[in-house]
Amino acid sequence: MGQLRTAAAAAAERDEALAAAAALQQQLAKIGRDMSQLEHHKQRAASLEVAKSALEDQLSHLAAQVAALEERLRDVTAGREAATAAAELAAATAAKAQAAVAQQVASQVAACGHDRSLWPPAARQELQSLHQQVDTLQEQTQHSQAQLQMARQQLEDAQQSQADTQQALDQEQVEFMQVPWVACKEC
Repeated sequence: MGQLRTAAAAAAERDEALAAAAALQQQLAKIGRDMSQLEHHKQRAASLEVAKSALEDQLSHLAAQVAALEERLRDVTAGREAATAAAELAAATAAKAQAAVAQQVASQVAACGHDRSLWPPAARQELQSLHQQVDTLQEQTQHSQAQLQMARQQLEDAQQSQADTQQALDQEQVEFMQVPWVACKEC
């Protein structure tokens, strides 16, 4: 009977050892699955890092473009202000020239009288000289008006350029806002 008990005890020990071995095999299989999932998560994290780096590069590029457009906008604004000042100066010069011509003609006519045939030769020569001065002043006035027109055109060009620059800046902002942001669903 002693051997029977020893055999029963050995069988019980064997059963316990088999159960422990089965439990260890299950743990080992679970650890294997966990390791597989861990490797998958590592690969996913690496791909997310690459995507993050690419987005950071895009963001940096867009920021540089925005800065360049803002600089261009400042330049166009300064050009527009300069064109406006030039247009105002040309307008003021033209107005002064016209006023000077009118005043000079009025003073010369009043001084010389209305009947030119009665004028002495020196007065007629003076009138001719005055007409030449008037012609010169008119040419200067036309030149000033041409400069004024050119300044106005430059102002319009500067305003159009500013509008184009603003539109490009707005488009860059829209594109920036449309940059896809990767969200980690597993994080």
